[in-house]
Amino acid sequence: MSYIGGFGLIVLIMEVFFGVTVLYFFYQCVKKVRALKWKYFNDFWSLLEFVLLCFAVACIVLYAFKHILTEVAMRALHNRKSDGFVNFNSIALYDELYGWIMAVVVFMATIQFLKLLQFNKKMGMLGSTVKLAAKDLKIFSITFFLYFFAFTGTAFLLFGHVLMSYQSIVTAAESMFAFALGSFDYEAMTRAQPFWGPLFFFSYIGVVYIGLMSIFLTIIGDSFTTVKENVALQSNDYEIVDFMWKKIKGLFN
Repeated sequence: MSYIGGFGLIVLIMEVFFGVTVLYFFYQCVKKVRALKWKYFNDFWSLLEFVLLCFAVACIVLYAFKHILTEVAMRALHNRKSDGFVNFNSIALYDELYGWIMAVVVFMATIQFLKLLQFNKKMGMLGSTVKLAAKDLKIFSITFFLYFFAFTGTAFLLFGHVLMSYQSIVTAAESMFAFALGSFDYEAMTRAQPFWGPLFFFSYIGVVYIGLMSIFLTIIGDSFTTVKENVALQSNDYEIVDFMWKKIKGLFN
């Protein structure tokens, strides 16, 4: 990659800054892991930080490797004979893999911002609600996926030979997930299977929409009510401004 112009210089500086920052925090993280051993991974945010840094280091390695391969391929392209062939497939593969890993890094880095919300008692209710409902949600997840894959297999067998969106197990699962979010084509189902199509449609609506989603909302609602009652008894010490101010005042006391 050529860094041309003022913007190219900015990109280069930011890339160097990203690399140095990631390597520094990765070194600090490794030191903590060596000191705390497996106890370090008991905390969710510590585990998230470790995985994030591992993916970030992988991004740096892939970027450097992709850059080297590109330089080698471009030199071979310039020096090739008229009937020569330069294969860019490996470069495209590494570039695609780099994009996937970078997407994971951006996602996990954004998730880490939720850690700041724990200082706000209102926003902290989100994490507390999920944490309180974790046990029930695990059991619910098993039940949900059993029903989901049962309907996915049925949809594949019923509509796979007619509808493109159900032609494989993967596409059928994608279609059923979209169905759960409210995106479906009832007319296509009835055209493909005049009898089984409507029966399948209303069965899925009854089991997933009305049944499982109601259970899910009940679990979240009960946990939210419990957390809300507990948070209402707390003071504003969880507000980030008050928290920081008290910490600063504590330094001079």
